Amino acid sequence: MLRKNPDKGFVLTSIVGFIFIILFLIVVFAVSVKLVVVDRFTPKSDSSLVWRSDKYPEKCAKYVGDTKTVTKCDKTVILFDAGDNLMTLVRGWDYVDLYALSKETGKQLWQSSLVPEAHTYFSYLINYRNRIYFFTDRISVFDEDTGGLVIEKAIPFREATNSVLAGEKFLIADKDKNKLYEINPENLIFTPIADLPYKISSDLQADDNIVYYKSHPRTIAFDYVNNRVVWESDFYSPDSIDDKYVYIMFGTRMIALDKKTGDVIWEVKLPNKNNKFALQEDSLVVVGEEEIYKIDNNSGNVINSYPNNSDGELKHIKVNDSNLYALDVFNDEFDLLSQIKSSIIVQDIDTGVQLARYRYGRSGIDYISNVEHPIIGEKYVYAVCGKAVCAFKKP
Repeated sequence: MLRKNPDKGFVLTSIVGFIFIILFLIVVFAVSVKLVVVDRFTPKSDSSLVWRSDKYPEKCAKYVGDTKTVTKCDKTVILFDAGDNLMTLVRGWDYVDLYALSKETGKQLWQSSLVPEAHTYFSYLINYRNRIYFFTDRISVFDEDTGGLVIEKAIPFREATNSVLAGEKFLIADKDKNKLYEINPENLIFTPIADLPYKISSDLQADDNIVYYKSHPRTIAFDYVNNRVVWESDFYSPDSIDDKYVYIMFGTRMIALDKKTGDVIWEVKLPNKNNKFALQEDSLVVVGEEEIYKIDNNSGNVINSYPNNSDGELKHIKVNDSNLYALDVFNDEFDLLSQIKSSIIVQDIDTGVQLARYRYGRSGIDYISNVEHPIIGEKYVYAVCGKAVCAFKKP
């Protein structure tokens, strides 16, 4: 005689077993897909890799909380160009170390420590007269050959612009008081030299006796020697300057202003916003979301264009030897493989042909912690890859 109601325990066990099998298959599938993607984006060997420098000791710090003690060991590697050498800043939770590396071999030349209070992610350096001037919330000056600390001094105001080298002068501005200062490179004494007429809302650019800066919603050219505004323009944010022009990316428009008068020389309207550009000798290379353009810098005429076939978003673009170098950033906060997919690409500016793509290791090219990245040398391209510094052969 057949039972109309099967045993409930048997049915429950069957259902649980079925769910377990489904979950197991999902996990196996996900792992398989991840391995396939990692294998695709991580080369077995990279013949373009010349050297890799990763000998940065990880220093851990213990923090005592209300309920437990936490040990933190995280570190960030930041790369700078210092002329003949590379400078690597290694940040930890309670330390900041500065290393000098040989561009040719990656060999560590010297190491020095900065005060832990200078633990800010706003940092840059200026190489001047055989000294390294390192800027954070203070200025630390190191001998370029030995790494010895020459002098150190805190920046005497709360919110500063970048410092720019204008001829033999270091210039810096106090954003709170709109005051421009000259810094003596020998003793780091700050001397006020001008009161800027409009609120500073950008970093400075300088040329001869003129500083250029953004004061929303306009661009200001100010003669700090004669204490006068040379010109002002309704187009704000001076992105770059050369011998003749001030270049501004304004929404979908690329604009060139006469550096002496502020007059608009030419204007090009592009299909999309969020464009980036780099200067060449006689042209601009503009990277858009869908196209890359080469533009004559005297007339604004588009010389040629080709599709932007990047995997993600191109950032930190540079031009060297008629080639475009850029970070191809696959930046997806929900994708754990973003940094594996990120890379450096090299393209011929005239044809759009991709000449090289640099990837290294499962940690990928670190696009977050690079300030001047990638750095283009005479023979090699330098980048932070994971927690190391890598040098690749130029194409």
